[in-house]
Amino acid sequence: SKAKYVSMFRNCEFKFNRYENTEETEQNIKLKQSLIKCRDMNNLHHAKDAYLNIFVGNVFNEKYSKNFYLKDNFSFGFNINNAFLSNMNGVLVKEKHIPIVIKTMESNTPFVGFLPREKHGQFYKATIYGTDKHQKDFESINDIKLLKNSDGWDGGNIPRKSLDNPLSNTHKYGHLSDATYSYFTVIEYMNNNKHIRKFVEIPYIYAKDIKDNNDLTKIVERLTGVGNFNIIVKKITPGSIIKIGCGYFKIAGNTCDRIKLHNFNQLYLPTEMNEYFKLVSKIIKNITDKKELQYEGDNIIVVQNRFGEKKLITKEQNLILYKELVKHFN
Repeated sequence: SKAKYVSMFRNCEFKFNRYENTEETEQNIKLKQSLIKCRDMNNLHHAKDAYLNIFVGNVFNEKYSKNFYLKDNFSFGFNINNAFLSNMNGVLVKEKHIPIVIKTMESNTPFVGFLPREKHGQFYKATIYGTDKHQKDFESINDIKLLKNSDGWDGGNIPRKSLDNPLSNTHKYGHLSDATYSYFTVIEYMNNNKHIRKFVEIPYIYAKDIKDNNDLTKIVERLTGVGNFNIIVKKITPGSIIKIGCGYFKIAGNTCDRIKLHNFNQLYLPTEMNEYFKLVSKIIKNITDKKELQYEGDNIIVVQNRFGEKKLITKEQNLILYKELVKHFN
């Protein structure tokens, strides 16, 4: 697959010269450093993956796929390890294009964003819950809406189908529970002399009927039980980026009455630090997963890739990384 070939290119498994050692050339060392992929650092890997898919895909299409369809006899063979050995006009001129790839992959200038979307088309999350709890069947959407009280969706055991369908029997076939929200509305109000601001999730079952501010106000009042409030922000869609203090976070969803946020701060380090940061990220994950660490003296051993290549986490390198992180956050 193309993803496999891009991964091979990232690991410099292709030769650019038939007689060279792929691990020892200065160009390949620099190329490999620029191709380090670490999801924990920033989100630029999405853009860089797209770029590499185009670059590697063009080479393979020109050298193999395109020629394959021009052949009368389909039983011809080829060695993909030789894909980058020879130049191809307009697609691969190694002396010109490899430095461009390195420069592009070292670039940290692209803007990172996310397209927020209002959710619609589904009243409830698709998870089917067991039959240990039971709620009456409902004849209409309005009956379901009446479930809402100050404590949230009261039980929320919603039948999977309407009343005249066998699947409406929640005793036998389980039930839906969590309402799918379309967006959030931010309100502020006073409670016991305290000024409160609150994100209110607007379920799609209500959102689809909201036409104006009056409709929204009535729905928020019904959902929250608060009578006197001001709407600060009418609509914040899932995936929106918000700033809290000096940090940026993406609204990823909700759990009960809490907003779930994902870190959206982008970390940029010098190219030569990317690999070491990735090693540290792996060790932190191993510690989180309670995996046993391997040591070589005072250093921690990290298995870097599928070839079993070993790298070390050292105190000296940790100090260098720490200083770079301090520069970034200051």
